[in-house]
Amino acid sequence: MTQTASQILADMVLVLRETGAFALVTLGQSASATETPRAAVICEGQDKLTPDDTSGNTWTRLRASIRIRTRSSDATEATNRILGLCEQAATALLDDPHRGGLCHDLPIGKATAIGQGQLDHDLRRPEAGATLDVRCHFETEQT
Repeated sequence: MTQTASQILADMVLVLRETGAFALVTLGQSASATETPRAAVICEGQDKLTPDDTSGNTWTRLRASIRIRTRSSDATEATNRILGLCEQAATALLDDPHRGGLCHDLPIGKATAIGQGQLDHDLRRPEAGATLDVRCHFETEQT
């Protein structure tokens, strides 16, 4: 993973922590975490592309996901709570889509893009969860 990708992931963790909406925010999944609500920023991979019209540069798409967990014994309340947390996370991440200058709008995608959230139906109540797909794009000069 590149230094820029690591900085972007760390920035996402910091932004989610600063919302105050989560009791715990981690980089990577924490198997022993029980705090709720919690969020985990997971690196899913990188796609590197070389633009046809410029030599010496590489465009990178950083694929990440935000896994959000909360707890509620009532199914309706759990769904409302998890959707609200997803909205808060997406809003916070898009407040500075350029991640402090690390990301850029490129022909392959916006600086930061949030995909459709998916509710996790495999969790047993009282656990509730969702996953947000995040794509960040940046350019680096090849050496």
